[in-house]
Order: sequence, then structure tokens, then C-alpha cells
Amino acid sequence: MTLDRMRSLDRVVGSVVCLVLSLVHLLLSLLRPVRTSVPPRNILIIEISEMGCLVLAYPMLEALKRRYPGAILYFLMFEKLRGSAEVLNLAPQGQHIVLRDRSLGVFLVDAVRAVWQLRRCKIDTVLDLELFSRASAILSYLSGASNRVGFHRYHTEGLYRGNFLTHKVPYNLYLHIAKNYMALLDALEDSASGTPPVKKDYGEIQPSLPKIRNSEEETLAIREKLKQACPALVGSSRIVLLSPGGGELPIRAWPLANYVQLAEMLLELPGLAVGVVGLAGDRVWYERMAETIRSPRFFNLAGLTPTVREVVQVFNQCDILVTSDGGLAHFAGLSSIHCIVFFGPETPVLYGPLASNYTCLYAGISCSPCLSAYNARKSPCDGDNVCVKLFSPEHVKGLVLEALRARA
Repeated sequence: MTLDRMRSLDRVVGSVVCLVLSLVHLLLSLLRPVRTSVPPRNILIIEISEMGCLVLAYPMLEALKRRYPGAILYFLMFEKLRGSAEVLNLAPQGQHIVLRDRSLGVFLVDAVRAVWQLRRCKIDTVLDLELFSRASAILSYLSGASNRVGFHRYHTEGLYRGNFLTHKVPYNLYLHIAKNYMALLDALEDSASGTPPVKKDYGEIQPSLPKIRNSEEETLAIREKLKQACPALVGSSRIVLLSPGGGELPIRAWPLANYVQLAEMLLELPGLAVGVVGLAGDRVWYERMAETIRSPRFFNLAGLTPTVREVVQVFNQCDILVTSDGGLAHFAGLSSIHCIVFFGPETPVLYGPLASNYTCLYAGISCSPCLSAYNARKSPCDGDNVCVKLFSPEHVKGLVLEALRARA
């Protein structure tokens, strides 16, 4: 399914289903006593859409495991997010429940199967990390959990997702998403009372991501893969990686012509190699870059790193990554690479990385940021993303060289 089709179905069909379930919930609460909250033992985390969000939720997930050490953690996610959960080692693969979004029919079949699995697992607590997704709210209710924690609209119009959450947390668009996630966890505490249930100062976000180190075997395998992609590489080569794609949201992307110009300027420096990394579907696109650049020290890794762990292993063997805000940018925080990341449609105030090995570029023009939970992450921009284009290749080259000097 396309992203626009998913948005439309979630808004129209999802709202109707949420209304029906809210009425069912109200009727059942009148016919039988309201179940009291139970101590979390089988906890479900719902994060179905964004690849980098589990990285941003890591501080909350670590706190969750510390507070409830005996609880079993399950994850409900889209198929494409599975690698994120695996690389963070948050739960065994058998506790990952996967939904496919290839078509509406496939999604519905998987959703029914997921509900059946969740009921069998006796889920008692759900933390819904999605920002006003009706699908995730519906699945949280159908799981049968006594504790259902998620973001609630309160007085915000147009974000209706039912009225069956047991712990309703307001989403604060002025607060970093990691702190919003912490508020979901804190809402579970028995002492939480009042409206909203959490009124807390979380202070500064401390870098707390785990670093994934390559084993000796992994290091040798990645070096061999890099050598095959770029025979001109030598042991002393410094490597800059570029990831020009914007993922499912092209509005995030820095122009491809700028990446080409940046690569050409960097390749003028001896001892420096430049590679592109991305999905298998990007490979043909990046081959066109290679035809334009025509340097033996330019190489294409798109599709050659099929798992998130392999991507992080490659990052550990390279020096700099230049990319837009998205999954790859956040995975860089799990490695030793220095990441230069473009923000514009979104802001680092809300989605800034949780590690120190970053340079965030954000111009803060009048229309930026334009993607939020309140517009289903659909930008009004006509495609001329000035917020990202303002950063020239010359400027980015200077930042790359500065980071290379610091790493030296």
C-alpha cells in the first residue's frame, strides 16, 4: 500500500472502527465492573511505522526493563522494522509480531493473526508509541490488555482514535519524542493521577544508546565487502558515506545533484573514498551517480547491506555519513561513525539523535518543521524543500573535513 492510501484508510475506516470499539467499551464497562490495573507481566510495544523510532524510544525501553525485570516484552511492528528491534536486542525474535503492508488484504490477515497471537500471549499491558494512528489504537484494544497506554488528543480536533485507553497521555509537540515516550511509561505507575497523568520535568536527554562493536570476523567480512565494491580502497583510506534517499518521505531529501557535487569535491582529496549506502531499490539510481562522477574511489553499497546490523557494521568501518533525518541517521548512533544529518521538514528539537557523534543541520525557516503528528506527516510543501536546500555542498564539505580532522 502507498503511504497516502494508508493515511486515508486510517483516517476514514480507522475512525469508524475506533468509534464502534469505544461504544463497545462503554457498554461493557456499564455491564460489568471496571477491571483494575494489573502489574505488567506481558508487555506489548506497538511501533509500526518509522524505522528510527525504536532507537529514539531506547531510553524508555531500557527504563521499562529496569522497572519490570520479570516482565516479558513483545513488539508489534511492520515487517520493515524488524531489523531495528533485532539490532537493539530488545527481545528474542519469537516475541516480534510482524505486520506486512504490501496490500490491504495482507495487512488485515496479518492483523487478525496478530490479535490471535496477542491473546494467546495474555498481554496485560500495551504501550502504543504511534502518534495518533487508529490502527495501533484498535490493535491495542483488541489485544485484551488491561493497561492500555497511548497518546490521547484531549481537546485537539481531528485526531480522534477512540476513547478506550486506560492511561491517556497528551502528545507534546514541543518536547523531544524520547521524553514523550518516557511519559507513556511513567503513566503506568500506580502513583500517576490527575489529568494529564504525568507532569514531570525530564531535564536534558543524556546520550544512552548502546554501541554495536564488530567482531574480528565481522570486521574482516565488511572489509572484504568494501574492497569488492571499491577495489581502489587501501588500508589508509578515509571513507565518507552518502545516503541521498529520503525514505518514504522524499521531502526530507537533500537534492541528488548536491550529493554528486559534494562527492566530486571530496574525491579531489587524496586518500579519500566516497560511497553511497541505501536500499536495494536505490541501487540503479546510485549507479547513475557513478556514471556522472567516474572515479575509481566512488562506490555503491546500495542493497549490499540487507540487514540493519550489517549497515551498522559498515558504519563502524567508515568515518562520516551524510544523510537526511530517518532510519539510517538514527542507526548511526549505534556505531562509531560521525553522522551529518539534514533536518528541515522535521526538527532536531523533537527528533534529534540520542548520541554525541552527530552534526545536525537545521535552518529553522518560517515553514519548518512542516511534518507532525497533527498532519499525519504529510507536508504542504510543493516539493521545493528550501529548508534542506539552503545548505550548500561547499558548506557540507567543510563540515565533513572538520569531522575528519577531529577523528584523526
